[in-house]
Amino acid sequence: MADDETITPVSYPIDPNNPPEFPGKLPRDFSTPLREQLQAMAEAVNPYLGPDHKVIRALIDASHEITAVTFPKQGGYAEYTPEG
Repeated sequence: MADDETITPVSYPIDPNNPPEFPGKLPRDFSTPLREQLQAMAEAVNPYLGPDHKVIRALIDASHEITAVTFPKQGGYAEYTPEG
């Protein structure tokens, strides 16, 4: 898929008799603010919990996962599949 391809999210509620196919990827303009929010959260709790706390690690891991499911820029890497 190209970087300029439109990604349409699934609408809720989901009809169980006709379940939709989820896109499986996030548009870059949606994922970038999410990653920035996770970074800000990690920075906010760091003085209270310390840099090695599992909450900090979870926020960093979540940011990495969001990056992995974001469409790459032109010439970027192929899509990520967590199963292999």
